[in-house]
Amino acid sequence: MNNFLPQVLINNTYLIVEKIGEGGFGEVYKAVDLSFRNFVAIKKLFRNYSENINFVSMFYKEASIAKTLVHDNIVRVSHFWVDEDSKEFYILMDYVNGKSLEYIINKCRKQNIKIPFEFIWYVAVNLAKVLHYLHLGAKHPITGEPYNLVYMDLSPGNVLISFEGKIKITDFGVTKTKQSIEQDKRTIIAGKYAYMSPEQILGEKVDFRTDIFSLGIILYEMLTYEDFLKKDVEEIKQIITQAKFDFERLKEINIPQEFISILEKTLKKNKEERYSSALEIYRDLRSLFKEKFEEAIKKYEKMRAKILEISLPHTPYALACYYIIAPSEASANLARYDGIKYGFSAGNQKQRTPSNLLNVYFESRGKGFGVEVRRRIMLGTFSLSVGYYDAYYLRAAKVRSLIIKDFEKAFEKVDVIFTPTSPTLPFKVGEKVDDPLKMYLSDIFTVSISLAGLPAISISVGKVKNLPVGLQIVGKPFEENKIFEVAKIYELSANSQ
Repeated sequence: MNNFLPQVLINNTYLIVEKIGEGGFGEVYKAVDLSFRNFVAIKKLFRNYSENINFVSMFYKEASIAKTLVHDNIVRVSHFWVDEDSKEFYILMDYVNGKSLEYIINKCRKQNIKIPFEFIWYVAVNLAKVLHYLHLGAKHPITGEPYNLVYMDLSPGNVLISFEGKIKITDFGVTKTKQSIEQDKRTIIAGKYAYMSPEQILGEKVDFRTDIFSLGIILYEMLTYEDFLKKDVEEIKQIITQAKFDFERLKEINIPQEFISILEKTLKKNKEERYSSALEIYRDLRSLFKEKFEEAIKKYEKMRAKILEISLPHTPYALACYYIIAPSEASANLARYDGIKYGFSAGNQKQRTPSNLLNVYFESRGKGFGVEVRRRIMLGTFSLSVGYYDAYYLRAAKVRSLIIKDFEKAFEKVDVIFTPTSPTLPFKVGEKVDDPLKMYLSDIFTVSISLAGLPAISISVGKVKNLPVGLQIVGKPFEENKIFEVAKIYELSANSQ
């Protein structure tokens, strides 16, 4: 299907580029804001709903609530209007340059690619964080009264993931305040059937725990690839109302038991047995590999170290930044490798000698570089190519400068910085060789240090499931002695107990 449309100008300001999505009662377009020269998203109510007061009311309610929501994980809504000539209704939103979680799941399912657990954990943490904001943090801009919103439509299609790694939710058409739920005597089933809670499907009263169940279904689908949308209505109803989920299969694919326990609690049939708040889920997710890290910090506190929390606002971009800059440098440097001056040379092989000098170059590079080296050279060559240099390498270099400034600012207050070494427990040797994305995600805490050019050391601070947990100690430039001293203090303390 071709989503590109003839050029249409809306409100004399927004030039429609293409259709990018469709919901229950509206369609979404990518457009250019001619006044600010940037991309925006425009949601338009279906024409056949424009004269239906109920749908218009829901559309307006979505805009009025969403416009007051300010959170990193929510697509910002900035405007709502009615075209006087066509009588069509529009909502103006930020454009998220990325893909929906639904697209990612379906693509991985189709190509039989396992979604990295680190990515699933990252999605879970961000969704739990934004649900907590909706449930308890969102407030009326004038009165300051909390909305106590129940989202009621958490599904992969409403979760957008930008190419920079930001996770945002959208579409608040069926979202309700706690007050409206308590006052509404009607039984209305709203949302996507496959991602509803048992109480939603049965038409019972809903609350914050309804969204928690929906979060559980999304995580379960990401882990198992069970396609609920392809099941018939009765089968979905049976699975959800009886909470028939196979958690044993998660153990077979080596999902940490702590994460399975969290998932089991989110998917309890009886909402009284579920997590009572999204904040509880967020804390449990964050503490999966955090316990040993915090124990190490407490040891330093006992030794009279002053512990401060710091902000490194640009580190979320470090992973993407690193895997643009490092491959680009590898591509540029290894372009000089010819198999003549040093290293492996195809010209020295007895089995087959290249016929000429140019073939010596080609075969030395082809046989001398491993799979990962060739992958990084290709990534780097693409980032440095004409037409992409400004979009990738130059932008990554600018972000690198911001990351360096973050650390400089932090070191004005502290002598060393503590972080975990890895977001997960160690994996088996060779386990992720065929899945480079998983390997790259494991570097999330270390790449920012490399980008900033700082010295760091990783020490073991205990074990979980008989596997070591690492504490990374980061120092100022040229202060390697200090991080060695801090690491030695911990080891001496640990050995003395």
